[in-house]
Amino acid sequence: MLPNPFTDYVKLKANAGRTGMIHITIYDGTGRVVKTQQNNLHPGINYIMVGGLASLSKGVYIMQTDNGAEKTQIKLIK
Repeated sequence: MLPNPFTDYVKLKANAGRTGMIHITIYDGTGRVVKTQQNNLHPGINYIMVGGLASLSKGVYIMQTDNGAEKTQIKLIK
């Protein structure tokens, strides 16, 4: 995941075994949802850009990804 710390976007690299969807949710430090996004996944390496983050305040955020089979959480810093 790049860049971290971020300014206005983050880019993810996802390796999918099959076609599907990935749901991305970004939470602020209080647990409030500040961004959601869904993307199609294709077998192999997928690069996903999550933009529109420039208006977020500086701080710590949690990004959760869910592809139906696996959920992951990543700490983001702005």
